[in-house]
Amino acid sequence: MRNTLIFSCFLVLFSCSQKSEEEKPAIKWNQEKSVHLNKELAIEEELQIKMFIERYRQWKFETTGTGLRMCFLEKGTGELAAVGDVVQVEAKYALLDGTLCHQTEADEIEEFTVDKSDIESGVQEAIKKMHVGDKVKLIIPFRLAQGLVGNLQEIPPLATLVVDLNLIGN
Repeated sequence: MRNTLIFSCFLVLFSCSQKSEEEKPAIKWNQEKSVHLNKELAIEEELQIKMFIERYRQWKFETTGTGLRMCFLEKGTGELAAVGDVVQVEAKYALLDGTLCHQTEADEIEEFTVDKSDIESGVQEAIKKMHVGDKVKLIIPFRLAQGLVGNLQEIPPLATLVVDLNLIGN
């Protein structure tokens, strides 16, 4: 009796799984669809960035060739950061809606090597345009930030970042 019950359950499960497999539509994804999706994401992100900038007209953003937006809040008088420099920064990372993702602790300074670390490429690009003492506000498109998946901890997928960055030393 017990064996018959187990066998019957097995048949039911097996037949259900076969139906589920047969009912699933085939996914037809190709490079053209990927390109189209990326273009759509870029258009949507650009609109969100423009709406953000419109709300904060007091900040005068410059746009680089990659799409990074930079606004110098304070100009420093120190040396220009260069590739290979170990820089010390204070940073605050937020989403366009103001949600805080990460912030340097009040009694700490973050360090990284310019263009030789895993810091967002948008931050790497910006830091090479900064002198010691500069304070900037950045808008970093997701492709220059944490990309499609985020960092799985603080930054969500497809996140456009607003970064306050202070170059303290190099």
